[in-house]
Amino acid sequence: MATDPDTFELLPLVMDPQTKAISLASNSHPKKNSLQSELEILNKTHRSLQQNLEGQQAPPPPVPVKKNRTDQINKLKESANTAAKKGGGGDGSGSGNAEAIKLYTLALDMAHGRPGWEPAGLLREELAQLYNLRSAAYSSGRSYADAWIDAKCSAESKTAGNATAYLRGIRALTEMGRHREARLWGEQGLKKEEDALENVRSQVYSAQKQGANPQQLSSMKEQVKGFEKEIEELKGVVTDLKTQRS
Repeated sequence: MATDPDTFELLPLVMDPQTKAISLASNSHPKKNSLQSELEILNKTHRSLQQNLEGQQAPPPPVPVKKNRTDQINKLKESANTAAKKGGGGDGSGSGNAEAIKLYTLALDMAHGRPGWEPAGLLREELAQLYNLRSAAYSSGRSYADAWIDAKCSAESKTAGNATAYLRGIRALTEMGRHREARLWGEQGLKKEEDALENVRSQVYSAQKQGANPQQLSSMKEQVKGFEKEIEELKGVVTDLKTQRS
């Protein structure tokens, strides 16, 4: 393709009349490889839209979300949890653990395949949980590098209220002998979780002043308790890492 944005370049493209897929009309084009890569992305996006739109002419509203994909993801997750509990080896590296990793991966692929018009918050919540669970499965199988990567992905998907991701990352880094990184990662996570806790406390205070209904207040207070419990655990691990350093 032309590098100058003001230059028009007519490309030898053709469209399949049935599938509507775009391809190069000539295999002798000097930029054949780069063009084919970009066309594959375009065609993949088109196929995904066709599949998810289900005959509609335009994307539907973000909510309500169709339950089919959510139900399938949950089934895969539950099956993976069952396989992870069975394990299969004294060190967690048996067939059950491998099956759990496979199922978590399938669930992650399905979650990543959500249409772009569905709520981002739903996707992030799913990804954070699934990466977290697969990180634990990798750690059980002593694949600590993979466990560390998944812990990071979980924390990036959900930056607050996700202390478990930081704990999993600390364990993976520690097992690999990367103690300084484990401490820094833990300190970073602790700061984010404490900031998130203060934000939730402020929301509870505002809700009380505005006379929120008791059920809503009770739910928010339970959330605060959950934050506090996770933060205490994370704080204890980080303190131990600092003690070991000194």
